[in-house]
Amino acid sequence: MRPITVRFFAAAADAAGTSETTLEIPENAQLAEALDLLEQRFPSLASIHPHCTVFINDAHTENQDLSDARTMDILPPFAGG
Repeated sequence: MRPITVRFFAAAADAAGTSETTLEIPENAQLAEALDLLEQRFPSLASIHPHCTVFINDAHTENQDLSDARTMDILPPFAGG
């Protein structure tokens, strides 16, 4: 297990009740597994995270492998422009 810092923004922070947490993930964790762990800790994220963009190490990625992840940002859709 190893820690990663998870940062929540806007509605995701409201749902989690915090703007940041540390999550312990397995060494070979995949993104879906990390999101499941977050939902276990913060059940109200279940309705929000399917609509969110996830950034790993400050970059948007389609990569599901979190072997080099240090940070994960959860960003819900934003209105306006």
